[in-house]
Amino acid sequence: MKDCIKSILLVFVTVLIGAGESAADSKTTGSVEVRGIRIAGKGYGKDDELRPFNWSAGPVLALLAQVPGGGIIEFDHEASVVTAFVDDKGTNLMAGEMEFGKPGFNMMANISKDARACMVELTGSSLPAKDAKELKASGKIVIVTAKTKKKETVKNIAMKAGTKFTLGGAAFEVTKVGKPDWGDEPQQITLQARQDLSAIASVVFIGPDGKVVESMDRGTMTMKMNKNITITKDYALAQKLPTATIEMEFWTDMKRIEIPFGISVSVGL
Repeated sequence: MKDCIKSILLVFVTVLIGAGESAADSKTTGSVEVRGIRIAGKGYGKDDELRPFNWSAGPVLALLAQVPGGGIIEFDHEASVVTAFVDDKGTNLMAGEMEFGKPGFNMMANISKDARACMVELTGSSLPAKDAKELKASGKIVIVTAKTKKKETVKNIAMKAGTKFTLGGAAFEVTKVGKPDWGDEPQQITLQARQDLSAIASVVFIGPDGKVVESMDRGTMTMKMNKNITITKDYALAQKLPTATIEMEFWTDMKRIEIPFGISVSVGL
C-alpha cells in the first residue's frame, strides 16, 4: 500500500498558471508566460500501457509567446534555444534520455486565430528533486511574423516527373506523380526546390477547365548538407490532372522576432 501511495505522489497533476514572469519588453519584441505544467513520474516497469499521461518521465512547461503586433505565421524551432531548464535544487531537467525525441522545445506550436500568440511546449527528460518547489527555464523563442502576401501564377504545367517551372523566384521541379501512398485521392504531386520555401503562404491547383481542384498538403521534407538545401512538398489532389495551373501566395514581409525569457514557476502542490 505504501509503495502504491508513493507512486501516486510521484505522478503530479497538470497545474494551470495564471501568468508567468515575462522576460521581454512586449512593446519591442514580445513576451513569454508559463500557462501550464505537467510532471510525469516513472511508469510501471516496461509496460508502455502504464505511463503517466502516456508520456516519458519528466516535466513539461506550456509557454505562451505573444507578439503585440500580431502576424505570427511560424514558430522557428531551429533558431529557438533553451539555455537552462532546472529546478530550485539545481537539478538539470534536460540531462536524461527520452524514449522518444529529445528534451527541449517541441517541433510544433499552436498559433492563435488572431495570430498574436502561440503555445510552445518545453520538455525535460529528468525528474525534479523530490523536495523541489520551483522550476526555472531560460532561453529564447523565435517567432516568424508576416502580414502581406503576393500572388503568382504559372499556367499549363505538365503533371509529370521532370517538369520544371519558376514561381516567386523559386525554381521547382515535379519529381513524382502518382497514386498517394495513403488516402483515396487519385493523384499526388511532389514538388522539389533547392532553396528555402518558407515564404509560401498557400498553393492552389487549377484544372484545364479553370476550376480549382481540392488539394491537401501532405507534408514537407527538408534535407540540409553544409550550405545546400533540398525541400520536397507533397500535395494530394481530389482530381487526376494531366496539366494544371499552379497559383501560389508568398509572404513579402517576413521577419523573425527573438523573445528572450527567464522564468521561475512553482510546481503548485
